[in-house]
Amino acid sequence: MLWTMLWACGPEDTDALTEPVDPLVRFSGPGPWSIGYEERSVTWSDALQTEPRTLRLAVWYPTEATSGLPVVYLGAAVEEGVYGGVAPIDEPLPVAVFSHGHQGYAENSSFLMEHLASHGWLVLAPDHTDNTMLDGSDRETAIYWERPADISAVIDEAAAIHAVTDEVVVIGHSFGGYTVHALGGATYAIDDLLPACLDGTDTSSFCSTMDETQADRFRGGLGDPRIRAVVAMAPGDFRLFGADGIAAIDRPELLMTGGHDGSSTSDGDPAWAALDEPDDVRAHLPIAGHQAFTDFSGLVGDPPDSIDPDEGWRIVRTLALAFVERHGRGDTAGDGLLDGSIAISDQVEISSR
Repeated sequence: MLWTMLWACGPEDTDALTEPVDPLVRFSGPGPWSIGYEERSVTWSDALQTEPRTLRLAVWYPTEATSGLPVVYLGAAVEEGVYGGVAPIDEPLPVAVFSHGHQGYAENSSFLMEHLASHGWLVLAPDHTDNTMLDGSDRETAIYWERPADISAVIDEAAAIHAVTDEVVVIGHSFGGYTVHALGGATYAIDDLLPACLDGTDTSSFCSTMDETQADRFRGGLGDPRIRAVVAMAPGDFRLFGADGIAAIDRPELLMTGGHDGSSTSDGDPAWAALDEPDDVRAHLPIAGHQAFTDFSGLVGDPPDSIDPDEGWRIVRTLALAFVERHGRGDTAGDGLLDGSIAISDQVEISSR
């Protein structure tokens, strides 16, 4: 099948046509655009909060620039090929929003955020205030409803950052995987969980400051109807939804899990069993650990025999881009990657409905 692939043209020659390109090459490689980056902030408020909640926001976007100000993520490293102080391309962009894990930070899966931006996405990632690497390990009940609300507030802000389309997807890792499940429409098993929360039998962080008012927030659900598709990487907290709650997710999901990650068995397997949308896909990386979906693959926490970071990142980039293009922008060129008919790597197992 022939298609016009503007993505394959250089930013200075986007009207050129090319011969068809292997989908694996297209979706695994960088897109046609350079990558711009900036930091902003988003503030939102709620009746359950004593004061407005402010989030640091990382923003990546496609640009025609080939040079710019150096970019530093969280004071740790200068990013090559990512430019500050440059203008985005002059067209409305689809939106991808990323939710980091517990004690993570906005840029902790920058390998994927940059990839999406180079392929023409406006990519937004907030620090979940009070739940970043700078905040310690403690968390209270409120963060479980604040996190999804953070992402919805970021989606609200997108049009103020750049002209956008109505094509919105969400991506999350670990606690961020929980977050995007909630945003995708998962319902909470709150009435089963609440008695043990209130009588002190359940001492989990979810129950730590639970009260009837917050329970009502969970009963009402935290889904966002603007979201077209969900990518959940090594998600946790399946028990908060249960099988019926996960089955309530009413848009396509790409579920990504690693065999060296305990959450693959405790959370990934039951989530996949419960998901029932016809376009749901599971990508299981048998020797990937929990951090394989972050920039810290091979550096923090995972066994020494885990997947090579570059190979893991290539698999994640390829499948995530194919999935969000399919269900965000309606581009079917990567369908063979998602149904397993085009082999990506011997380090990933693809399951589809």
